Amino acid sequence: ALIVCGVAYYYYNDAIRQKERDAYDFAMKSQDTMVLQQYLDQYKDASPEHRDSIQAHINRLMAVDNDWTNAVVSGTREAIEQYMKKYPESKHRRDALNKIDSLDYILAEKTKTIEAYKQYIAEHPEGKYLDLISECLKALTDKEVTPEELDMVKSLFRRFFQSVNSRNEDGLLATVAQPMLSLLGKQGALSSDVL
Repeated sequence: ALIVCGVAYYYYNDAIRQKERDAYDFAMKSQDTMVLQQYLDQYKDASPEHRDSIQAHINRLMAVDNDWTNAVVSGTREAIEQYMKKYPESKHRRDALNKIDSLDYILAEKTKTIEAYKQYIAEHPEGKYLDLISECLKALTDKEVTPEELDMVKSLFRRFFQSVNSRNEDGLLATVAQPMLSLLGKQGALSSDVL
């Protein structure tokens, strides 16, 4: 009976140790501090090495979360990039990329320049705000004067003032007839209106 009890106790104790080792392995692979804390609460008699490594893992995860909170609170792209560089495999990586996307969108909207919009598009080809930025860029480029248009306007004004200077009525009318659809708000301006 004593041998049977001894063998049974051995297998029972071995099963408990195996269960603790399995729980330890599972906890060490986890990125959730609750899982790790649950191990510490459930296996108070585990080996000091296991308990110490679990506590160290909790401390590392808390440091990662604390650094993430500090980066978000700072509200700067630089702080978030430093966080991502320090923790490239962090569970907050997707959140960090979304935050950078939002910060770059805010910057582009604040500056409202073609360069800022193009930079956003180059850095975030699949960004959340790509459609909005593309519309803003199109609106700005539609208003932008191309070098050809600028040359045409310069030429037009040069001919216009030369005609005015030389009192050449035909030259004056020819200069403004094609590009001008209205004069002083009057549609279909006549030559007498121009003169």
